[in-house]
Amino acid sequence: SDSRIDALQAQVRAVPPPSEAEVRDYYRRHNDKFTTPERFGVSMILIRVAPSAGAAQWEQARGEVETLASRLREGAPFDALARLHSQDASAGDGGDLGSLHRDRLGRSAEDVLDKLGAGEISAPVQLLEGYALFRLNAREAARLNPFEAVRERAEALWLREAQDDAWRAFGDKLRRSAVVRVNELYYLATVDVRAPPGQAQN
Repeated sequence: SDSRIDALQAQVRAVPPPSEAEVRDYYRRHNDKFTTPERFGVSMILIRVAPSAGAAQWEQARGEVETLASRLREGAPFDALARLHSQDASAGDGGDLGSLHRDRLGRSAEDVLDKLGAGEISAPVQLLEGYALFRLNAREAARLNPFEAVRERAEALWLREAQDDAWRAFGDKLRRSAVVRVNELYYLATVDVRAPPGQAQN
């Protein structure tokens, strides 16, 4: 029954908690699990284009964004233009998208942001939803969190992996020790008893 399987699994997975040394070693070998990803402080002006739009509408949106880029180069404030022209939900905040992890904006935007310094504004960028201008407000490098700050998480991850390994090893042991037997009674029942010894009639 399911309850017996659950009880067996609970018994097999009941591994002892790790030592301090084991947790520290896990942290050292899996730094990626305890690293805060790189973050961008970003503002955006977006001119939307409907998914079903034709080439003319895309060209019009690009033209609008290029006009805004020109005004920005002439000294117009990004926040003010975003409030007036951006069609993104962030327009009311002057285009401020806040601090975002890498992979939140998509490859096209991140390729542009990677080349910008703090305070710099991008050229027009084509996105799935239209054309945009980005301003990089700040960049926070990825950083490894200190062991003491993530110790509990490291221990929990170590324990979960150890439990999974124990259950997997138990299953492998069962498979290795399984014995396959031929059902002799069934075999005899399918053989014609009138056949000569050692032969079975079809």
